[in-house]
Amino acid sequence: IRSSGLGVSYDGSVVTGSLESNAYVGSDGFVWDLAIVDPAFVSPFGALPNGHNGIGWDVSTDGNAMAGSSDDDTSTTRAVRWDATDCPGGATGACGTLTQLGTGASYSYAYGISGDGSTAVGFQRDTALDQDVARRWDGSGMTRLAAPLGDSGTRAYGISADGSAIVGQSLQSDGHIAVRWDASGVPTLLGTLDGDPISYARATSEDGSVVVGYSGSQTTSRAFVWDAANGMRELEAVLIAGGADLTGWTLVEANGISDDGHIIVGYGGNPERIGGAWIASLPEPSQDVLRMTALCSLLGLMGRRRVRGFGRIMGSNRRAPGGSCFYAGTATSTENVCRAA
Repeated sequence: IRSSGLGVSYDGSVVTGSLESNAYVGSDGFVWDLAIVDPAFVSPFGALPNGHNGIGWDVSTDGNAMAGSSDDDTSTTRAVRWDATDCPGGATGACGTLTQLGTGASYSYAYGISGDGSTAVGFQRDTALDQDVARRWDGSGMTRLAAPLGDSGTRAYGISADGSAIVGQSLQSDGHIAVRWDASGVPTLLGTLDGDPISYARATSEDGSVVVGYSGSQTTSRAFVWDAANGMRELEAVLIAGGADLTGWTLVEANGISDDGHIIVGYGGNPERIGGAWIASLPEPSQDVLRMTALCSLLGLMGRRRVRGFGRIMGSNRRAPGGSCFYAGTATSTENVCRAA
């Protein structure tokens, strides 16, 4: 059996992702619910009829709705949502309702879902235009998100918990550029770091005010953090300015952020290692310039903070009293460097 956890509810009791075992052909989406049975309930929410390769990408705040994808009976990947409509306590098999969102002749994906579960976002291939088109799915059906000027293809990867902001990418003449849609659906290109040709926005905070992702080229990338006051900034530089010791490390991607905008998770590399996951803790009080106070590996528990976005999410938040801490790890080893401020 091989599995990946990709989304978690606000209180951490419900997780979704993908599950591979001898019982399934390809992968199967799953829901892990700590509250249903003791010690836990793992249920495949399955795939579309006669389909396979179901994946749960994101989960609502209460864990009762999930956004994902599944191949249908023609092996075409479709955006789907799962709702916990018939998952009583003590359930032991597959439960809930899986609904296809994507339509048409080509593929679609749903990567994000709002906190209340009412809105899913992703993209669908438009065969007439021969390009990907960012979509949102809600109670009124499917809506195409407005394209920025000069766009030739958009994708949505995340939505804020309150549903007011959506983030993703737009294919411009020079490459993919991170984009943010506001509550009115107006797209804004977020740019790149230092003239990089491409950037991707992966996740946003609860109110959509802080966006994370990565900027770079086809071969290299750097994690970024964006807000309206400061624009796009290299996360590694922000951390170093805040006192974190990142000697030898490169923060390659920022893939998730907590609802309050204070926790960022992602992937990084060390020249002496294959790579590892990290978690960055920003100070609680709101400040004009974000500062890093701790950097940790994805080990242990993070407390009651939901992290939205791509990734296998666990974590710890350790810091030296009055100072900062760098704590990062790979599959086989960890390092921890703490110092006083």
